[in-house]
Amino acid sequence: MTTAEKLDRSLFENSDPCDPEFWRRAWRRAREASFLKCSQVASPQAWHDFYAQVSDSYWELWGQDGEQGQRLVAEMNCQGLLKPGCQVLDVGCGPGTMALPLAQAGAMVTALDWCRPMLDNLERLAGQRGLSGITTRCQSWDDFPGDPKHDLVLAAFFPDALSVQGLERLEGFSRGRVGLVLGTGREHFAFRRQMWQQILEVPYHDGGFHLACALGWLNASGRMPNLRHLAWDSVFDHPLETVFSFYRDYFAIFGKRGPVVERQIRAALEPWRVGERVRAQGGTSLALVWWDAPDGSDLA
Repeated sequence: MTTAEKLDRSLFENSDPCDPEFWRRAWRRAREASFLKCSQVASPQAWHDFYAQVSDSYWELWGQDGEQGQRLVAEMNCQGLLKPGCQVLDVGCGPGTMALPLAQAGAMVTALDWCRPMLDNLERLAGQRGLSGITTRCQSWDDFPGDPKHDLVLAAFFPDALSVQGLERLEGFSRGRVGLVLGTGREHFAFRRQMWQQILEVPYHDGGFHLACALGWLNASGRMPNLRHLAWDSVFDHPLETVFSFYRDYFAIFGKRGPVVERQIRAALEPWRVGERVRAQGGTSLALVWWDAPDGSDLA
């Protein structure tokens, strides 16, 4: 059963989708029904440890060696979201998937993350590229001060921002615009879905409800969000042992570890093994959402 199918039908009875509270409730219930989100709430330290362990490979495996961030920043430039010298806060920045191309585009970036190893890798990559426009901050976003405010506040694949309260907190950091980068709910690489279902024995998380609920609440509350969908063909091509280690550490978050799980991971990767690498044809599908931060008016 998918996340959407788990939602209480009563949510849609005697409710008005034009009411922001409709989307607040819908989003809360969807998060409560999400296997992945429940894990993030119940085991934050396990997730922190995972990100620390994979900080060396995260840029390549999930940032696509910088391609993802470059495409997104190019689109942001086309939409007029960036200009040289603008102040950008990158919340949950990881190893710099967005911060590095933002700095290359001339932005002054504050890169916020609570995982020191991720920031260490960001600083290493920035040094290799000769980028000086990035300031890293290692702390929880709950402790990050609201001032000074930034021209653009961006959260790319940052789970803690994906709720009404999260969006409102992002707005509190902005004197201009707020942006989100989210998945569209599509998984283009079959081995990921297969591993998830075989090892965790639960339906694969689609995550698409975040995009629907974010847009629904933003529209209902009068914020008039903008949406751009970016999709491109891509190839997953990485060393076998790097991929194996990444997913071994990932499934350990959920208590799935040991020789049996390791054999399952290797078996799932075997059809895509070419020598000592994992290669798969697929694609990337992302959504870029942005809107003007409220100025304290009567927005709900």
